[in-house]
Amino acid sequence: MAPYYAQFDAHYAASKFILTVREKEPWLRSCETHWRLMAEWLDNFPNFKRVQEFASASTYGTVGFSRERFSFAYDLHVRNVSDYFKARSNDFLLLDICGGEGWEKLCAFLGVAVPDLPFPHVNEWMHLWQQAADDVARLVPEGETLILVDEQGFGKDFARGRRCLPFLEREGGYWGAPPDGATAVSEFERLRSEGGANFIAFGWPAFWWLKHYDELNAHLRSRFNCVAENPRIIVFDLRATNNYLTAE
Repeated sequence: MAPYYAQFDAHYAASKFILTVREKEPWLRSCETHWRLMAEWLDNFPNFKRVQEFASASTYGTVGFSRERFSFAYDLHVRNVSDYFKARSNDFLLLDICGGEGWEKLCAFLGVAVPDLPFPHVNEWMHLWQQAADDVARLVPEGETLILVDEQGFGKDFARGRRCLPFLEREGGYWGAPPDGATAVSEFERLRSEGGANFIAFGWPAFWWLKHYDELNAHLRSRFNCVAENPRIIVFDLRATNNYLTAE
């Protein structure tokens, strides 16, 4: 939500405003998932966490997710924005993308031609996250131990039923990126022997690891089976031989 539309309107004369809406119940479910994942990620960035908590409290009246507060804020925001622009139909557009509205309504409002492209409407991050979680559920048996390289972004719900080890790891917690490829390999082998890891998975936010740490990439690909490699996740089975297999 953007609560400062009136200030923007006063500062930027002759601007146009677009309010995107959707059914409230799916929006609430999406917010709940987003806030849970974000809360875990923000623990690693205390300065940014304070900014986010201030913004959340200012907008929703709560730091964490609250169905009651978010529902109230949603209804109030839509009502207030609609009332503010009710006499200025040329400056304001209410757009329900999830309900099927797209280029035609948007381009007519902006006075531009409709592009010959599909309308972008997918929350790409959440879509990839769910597909990657499904990949792990399919490839890694329940109860197994998994080294998860995800830049601490996927959260505790990503690999349910599996024990996830952060990488690098110290005393069970995330210890940041390795200083060099040799350290990456040695720490990987330590988690394999001491931590009992039988799989390692790289989420797309951490794909750069395999390019940056050449030794780790070569070590994994020469010794273990790559059982999934797609735009969202790369998984190595540490129990298997090095017969290469790509899973779409």
